Amino acid sequence: MSRRSAILQRVMRYPLLKLFSLVVAFLLVWMVRQDTIREVEIRVPIHAAMPGKDALLLEEPPKEIRLRIRGPWSRLVTYLQPTPETFVVDLGALTNGVSYEFTVEALEEHLDMQGARILAIYPPSFDVRIDALDTRELPVRPNIQGRPSQYVFVDHAGVEVTPPRVTITAPSTILDEIEELSTTSVDITGLETAYETRVEVAPPPGDHITIEPSKVRILIALRDKHDLKALADVPIRVVDCPAGFTCRAIPERFSARITGTERLLAGITRANVGNHVWLDAGGIQPPPGNLLSEVYGPVQPVIRESEGLRFELDDENRYFKIKLRRRRSP
Repeated sequence: MSRRSAILQRVMRYPLLKLFSLVVAFLLVWMVRQDTIREVEIRVPIHAAMPGKDALLLEEPPKEIRLRIRGPWSRLVTYLQPTPETFVVDLGALTNGVSYEFTVEALEEHLDMQGARILAIYPPSFDVRIDALDTRELPVRPNIQGRPSQYVFVDHAGVEVTPPRVTITAPSTILDEIEELSTTSVDITGLETAYETRVEVAPPPGDHITIEPSKVRILIALRDKHDLKALADVPIRVVDCPAGFTCRAIPERFSARITGTERLLAGITRANVGNHVWLDAGGIQPPPGNLLSEVYGPVQPVIRESEGLRFELDDENRYFKIKLRRRRSP
């Protein structure tokens, strides 16, 4: 057999197998040519690892980041489904107020990128705000709003808060800014007597705050306002004048200063002050005979002071005289 016949025989042996091999080779070449370089965007979940059990993250980091990656399409499809594994951010070595930067190297290692690369990261960083919870005991100040009746005022020395102090647990940066807590508002508009109620303790602005107890009892004491009223040139009454006579005071008018609660002073006028200050002629015994007139005195005024009122007459009105005049027969 010639050399040429031997070669031809080998070529024609197993024709189907050789045809299949040619088809596979063609498909591989075609697939390689179709595996073009592309860019896609993927989302990677983020988890922040806290530095300790007492640490508090004041500002949450992003829940996920978006990555722009470039590479062969056959490689890129492996990152599209399923969702990539969560990337853990370790905050243990960071301090409050710094910025955490996502690095291409760390993310490519996390995603086991081979044949692809990261072009951009969104967001590229986030601010770290770490604090620690602290517990303190602070006094509670009542938040009193409005005005009571015009005749009373709030006796701040008599305002009671029970309990006077509460326990607050909050981030230390918040506690460092406050020295006391306040209640929610208590409206006392128009009140005339002491007022007692239970109200919430208002927390300071912020999150992760608890207060115990959350409510306190408030007793608001109200006191009467006191003032002075001056009345001048007021006619003075003479009562119990002896039968058959008319009585006239000398002088006929008086001036007085009245001190007391504003509520009671409001009811004292020139028209009714005679119910509190007068001259009593009941003890005068005129002599027998045809006496036409007679002056008796000095006579001290009768002053009827009620609870909450005190009357003081001017010096010239501390004593009076009473002139009796016999009535003429009809």
